[in-house]
Amino acid sequence: EAVIAKYPNLTQEQAVYWSGRVLGQIDQNQRAVVLQQKQLENDAKDAVNEMKADIETGLIPSEDVIKSRLARVKGTERESEFIQYSGALVEVQQFMRLGADEREAYLSKKRSEAQNTAQDNAKDVSWKLNLLSKTHENMLGYEKNNSALAYSIKTGQDLTVVPTHAILSGNPEAIAALSKNIKSIHANNILNGTVGSLNPFTTQQQAELKQFWEKARPGDKLSLLTSLYKSSAGNANASRDMISSIAGESGAYRLSASLNNRGLQDIAGQIITGQDLLDKNLVKVDDNALRTYTATYLAGITSPGKPDFQIYLESVKANYAYLVQKSEKVADSKGSILNKTIDEDLFNKAILNVTGGKFTSGGFFGSKSVVLRPHTVSEKAFREQLESFNSRNARTYGGSDKDFFLDLPLEQDPKNPYVYYFKNGTKYIMDATDKKRQTRLTFKVR
Repeated sequence: EAVIAKYPNLTQEQAVYWSGRVLGQIDQNQRAVVLQQKQLENDAKDAVNEMKADIETGLIPSEDVIKSRLARVKGTERESEFIQYSGALVEVQQFMRLGADEREAYLSKKRSEAQNTAQDNAKDVSWKLNLLSKTHENMLGYEKNNSALAYSIKTGQDLTVVPTHAILSGNPEAIAALSKNIKSIHANNILNGTVGSLNPFTTQQQAELKQFWEKARPGDKLSLLTSLYKSSAGNANASRDMISSIAGESGAYRLSASLNNRGLQDIAGQIITGQDLLDKNLVKVDDNALRTYTATYLAGITSPGKPDFQIYLESVKANYAYLVQKSEKVADSKGSILNKTIDEDLFNKAILNVTGGKFTSGGFFGSKSVVLRPHTVSEKAFREQLESFNSRNARTYGGSDKDFFLDLPLEQDPKNPYVYYFKNGTKYIMDATDKKRQTRLTFKVR
């Protein structure tokens, strides 16, 4: 009727048709408006979530990105939430640059204030605490597993980019750059009181190196491990963190890299080949029996439960597996050979390969002790050099005791297997040429 009233020349049928057309168009327009509004709200929600994710992960967005996201939330229900996140940027950035203990103390203080002080905006305080807690949790993860990102967040600077292909090829400049990155991470950790990983690889690099590792031959694996070992520049923790992130936790990989770096390529190759056989379940070894044999041999040097014992044990196991395979002796499902849990001849070869052998020091007037020898120094040569050292220095340090140094126990330097120190009770013999007596007297073998 309204249509006929406005357009009297139309018939009833025409009026009904056109009224239907108009109503359909109105409905379509309304649906378009609702859809557009929904799209705007969804985009605004995405903008807020992007902002939240960036802040929580420590990736502080640029000013242009913030402006772009603000435009997406403008006039929507999400605008106030976005502004809340934007307002927290500075505090979160400063918070994430603190050390782990400092962040925990900061959170504890904020929680205590929230509980013991009347809050006009309790909801906002709770929101801020949750945000800081999440960023703290993420930073702990970065410090443990992604030190490159942790360093970038804390310093505002990126580490030197080292191409993966350059690492795999053993490029000297790449090794030097990795070493520099490790030192930067280490220095920053000390500055912030952080006990975190020293692995300089990004998560993408770790994935690329693992992909290479899974398909590589033992020789290529050893080359990579040796490059990583060199880049650690003597930092055992850095070497451990890099190697374990790619090759796994076995100490055999770390020791093989160290031996190869010292020119003991044959032994290093045997160890890594044996570990490869173990990883592929191609050789079976009786773990309990091997542990007992190894503990007996290393008695007085180290013992089960200590980190260095575990490294020796895993390396002996790998070398033993190599020797079993090479000997063509068949081990049963438990690792026994000819009804013996451990083949003693093969074990003796493996333990000598891994440790270099032993030397018993100390005498009648001092407690005896056992130390490991360098791989290139025989027991006879070791004893002759010790006797020569004693004849030159006994009178200076021991007075009338002509066997002074022969009676004292030795301690091997953990970083240099060719250097030893003398123990006199609980104390070290100090170098007489050092007037302040702050330098240990060293015995070096060749």
